[in-house]
Amino acid sequence: MLLHGSEGGDAGYSNLMAMELASRGFSVLAFAYYHGPGTPNVLANIPLEHTEEAARWLRDSSWVDGNNVGLFGVSRGAEQAILLASLLGDSGPISAVGAHAPFHAVVESFDPETYDFVPGPDGRPLPAWTYRGTVPTPGSPIALENFNGPVFLSHGTRDEVWSVEETRELQRRLLDAGKDPEVHYWPGEGHVLNSAYSAYLNAVSQFFSRALSPLPRSAPRAAMTRFPNALALPETHS
Repeated sequence: MLLHGSEGGDAGYSNLMAMELASRGFSVLAFAYYHGPGTPNVLANIPLEHTEEAARWLRDSSWVDGNNVGLFGVSRGAEQAILLASLLGDSGPISAVGAHAPFHAVVESFDPETYDFVPGPDGRPLPAWTYRGTVPTPGSPIALENFNGPVFLSHGTRDEVWSVEETRELQRRLLDAGKDPEVHYWPGEGHVLNSAYSAYLNAVSQFFSRALSPLPRSAPRAAMTRFPNALALPETHS
């Protein structure tokens, strides 16, 4: 299950990655949580339980048939993926989590029109996320060490948006907690990978191949099509 970044669900980047992973034998759901069909136009007060419910639906669907579900996000989607994993611990539908260019702490809301936070009635930034009536506090460290499944982290060393030190901080905390994350640093690469993209895609694919139970050979190999707010691939199957 893929989570897009601040570009929004209608930008199509997660769709392209979904197609690439589907071609390698994965069933993939590219989930639009904002700036996509039926979703808010700003990244503010996004209910994390919607992502949890989508992952549970995916796990229980005939496409996956009870096999393990992995969650992977990029940038703000990476933040969401590791935040949800930290909140669920061992109790949710996620068996493995991956994040490219994450932030080590909870970040405030974001408006893609202004490239700034979304102000509330008092002028202060609204939160980006909510979870079952609670608000993860912006600035608070994301306790990814609460998640006991396999963890994949990835970052370009010259990321101009979120410093590579964000992933190094997550890695340090996981190692201090006795965890063994798989971590990839891409020398000279920025927030959006260029020359390292093929190697990155291989690393993501190999990680989830190891971390997740393989699907039966007879199972369909394509992106999901019917979950609300999901961006289905290929679109002609919608």
